[in-house]
Amino acid sequence: MKKILLLLTNLILLINFSSCSNDENSSNLTTEEQAIIGVWKHTAYGHVNSNGSETITDINSQCLNTHTFTEDKNINYKSYASCTDVEIEDGTWALANGLLTRTFPQNVTVVQNHNITFINPDKIKLFQVGNTTDFLIYKREGSTLTDSEYNIEVTGNYQTDWCNVTNNTAKVTFEFIQDNNVVATQNEQSNVEQSLSVNRNLTGNVIGVKLKLTDYNPNNLNSALGDGFESLHVKVQGNQTQDIYVDANPNHWLVSCTDICYEIDILFNTSSKQISVNSLWH
Repeated sequence: MKKILLLLTNLILLINFSSCSNDENSSNLTTEEQAIIGVWKHTAYGHVNSNGSETITDINSQCLNTHTFTEDKNINYKSYASCTDVEIEDGTWALANGLLTRTFPQNVTVVQNHNITFINPDKIKLFQVGNTTDFLIYKREGSTLTDSEYNIEVTGNYQTDWCNVTNNTAKVTFEFIQDNNVVATQNEQSNVEQSLSVNRNLTGNVIGVKLKLTDYNPNNLNSALGDGFESLHVKVQGNQTQDIYVDANPNHWLVSCTDICYEIDILFNTSSKQISVNSLWH
C-alpha cells in the first residue's frame, strides 16, 4: 500500500512539474511574441501608392506559402511552386519592437528581416526592412473574423469658382445610406475652395453615400451655378477586420455649369465587396 501511495505521489509531482514547465515556457513570451504563434498563409501582395492609398493583389491559389510559428521559437516554412511541388524548410524566429527575424540555416543560411504590423489579430502586413512601398499580407489559418460594420469615407475639394462664377457660396449635402434608407445627413458650405473629409460607420447589405448640390433646382438652371466638388476619393474599410475594400479616385465630380451634374451616388455591396458610382445630370 505504501508503494502505491509513493507512486501516486511521484506521479502527481511529475504532472505538476510538467504543467509548471509549460506555463513557464508560455510566460517567457512577450505579448507581441504570443500574437504570432500559429499557422500563417501568404494571401496577398501590397503596394503603397504615391498618394498614400494601397493597392492589394490577392494570390489566387489553393496552395499558399505557409509559415508555422511555435512557442519554442522554431518556424516551419512551406513554399509551393504548385500544389504538388512544395519545398519545406525549418528555422528559428525572433520578434521584438515590430521587427520579425526569420533564420533558415539549411544549406545556405538565409535571414529575413521584416517590419510587422498587425492589421487585426488574424492578419499581418510585412515590409522588408528598408522597403516602405511593397509589402506582404499573411492571414492566420482558420480565422473566422468577419466584418459586420464598415466605415465609408469621402474626401475632396469643393468650391464656387467654376464657370467664371464668383462670390457665390458653394453648398454640398452628404446623405449616408443603409439599404436604401438615409440614416444621416451632413451639410457643408463655403465661399472659398475648401478641402473636406466626411465618414460614417454603416451596416447593411448595400451601404453608401450620396453627394448633392444643395441649392440645385431643376426649374432654375442658374441655381447652384458655379458650385463644384472635385478630387473625389472614396475609402471603405471593415471595422472588425480593418480590411480596406475600396481606396480609389472615381472619375466623377459635382459641377453646376452648362451641363449640370447635381448628384453622385456611391454604393458598396458588402457581400460582393464591389462599389458602384453613378451620377445624375441635367
